[in-house]
Amino acid sequence: MSLFREQELNLIDILDVLWRRKAIMLLFIIVAVLLAVTLNSIMRPVYRASVSLLLSKPAYNINFYRPGDPKIETTPLPLESVEVLESIVKDGNLIQQVLTALQVKGAGYSELSPNDLPSMVTIRMDKNTGLLELKIDHRAPKAAAEIAAVWSEYLVDQVEALNRQENLETGKFVGKELEQAKANLTKMEDNLRKFETASSLELYQKELSANINQVSDLEQKAAKAEVMTTEIKNYLELLEKKTKEKGESSASLILANRIFLQDVQQRLLENDSFYNDIKFDENWKTDYSSKQTSYYSSQVLQLDSLPQDFDQQVAALKMIRENLSNKKEYFNSYIPALKTLISRLKGKYSQENQRQAELKRLTETAKNTYTILTQKEAEIKVAAGSKLGQLRIIKAASVPWQPYWPKKKLNILVALMVSLVLGGFAALSLEEKNK
Repeated sequence: MSLFREQELNLIDILDVLWRRKAIMLLFIIVAVLLAVTLNSIMRPVYRASVSLLLSKPAYNINFYRPGDPKIETTPLPLESVEVLESIVKDGNLIQQVLTALQVKGAGYSELSPNDLPSMVTIRMDKNTGLLELKIDHRAPKAAAEIAAVWSEYLVDQVEALNRQENLETGKFVGKELEQAKANLTKMEDNLRKFETASSLELYQKELSANINQVSDLEQKAAKAEVMTTEIKNYLELLEKKTKEKGESSASLILANRIFLQDVQQRLLENDSFYNDIKFDENWKTDYSSKQTSYYSSQVLQLDSLPQDFDQQVAALKMIRENLSNKKEYFNSYIPALKTLISRLKGKYSQENQRQAELKRLTETAKNTYTILTQKEAEIKVAAGSKLGQLRIIKAASVPWQPYWPKKKLNILVALMVSLVLGGFAALSLEEKNK
């Protein structure tokens, strides 16, 4: 509380000193204001004329990342950069054109040189709207307006010339790329057409399907032959065991054998490949053990004259078992060769299929490139006849009615503020010296 009280007393003391020394402060204020008024009257006025222009968005902008790549990116128009615009506005050729046009208007511009004009112009641009302000500072208000008008007109002409040159160069580039893309597309389509005409894909596919089905059929037949061979083997082993047992009549064994043999023959009939290869004739020998030849597809068994004799039935079952075993081996001997052939066919089919996919991809890429370039060529033709991507005047320059510089009110206000500070400092210093 005491500290606050001391600060309050100090502030009151300072104000008291300033009030008692107000003559000094008033002297500083009068001197400062007189100096500001004198400077305002001495300084030559500068007038500012401005022209508002609008930079429209571009209709296109093409950027190829690598040759043949159909990707096209739209990027901002380079003229949207303030630095680029300033370089165009202050370009030596443009300044010379402006100076020549001004000198034609009257003798008042005869003293101007190309080095004088760049210092007169300032540019402000809003990138979001594309609005551009061209400002000209000159001591004569009418001259400022005339220079701004002439400069803006030549600037518009310069930007239009740049756009025409860009359209021309871009059109040539796109036309060249389009011609190349068309030739490439024709080549890719011809290659694909020739490939599909001479391709063995369909043949490989048919051969693969036929061989795969054949392997599956052989494996199924070999499996069936294995099952029947095992059943006949088990039955013969059981039959041999029963013949050694007493109390079993031969008549019952013959009947059982006949029934089993009929069942085997019926199953053979259901499998044509088995039945056609395992046959017997009416003159086949009863003694099976004396046969040295393979019965594989060599004998004919008549279904209406089944053997009645027990030994004949056993011999027939053994012969069928032998033939089925041979047939199984015959089937299995073909399967590895067929699988090797299938593997080779799959390799060839895969290569042909990959080649076809690659040709289709290249053809589609070429088609996309050609389509995009065709669209861009049309856009360039439209843009060449439009004002898109160009600069146009939306507000012409008018003669300023008051100077832009000096800012008299601001100068007087600044002088007043400075005089108050200096006067206060002088009053406090004098009070401290008197103590």
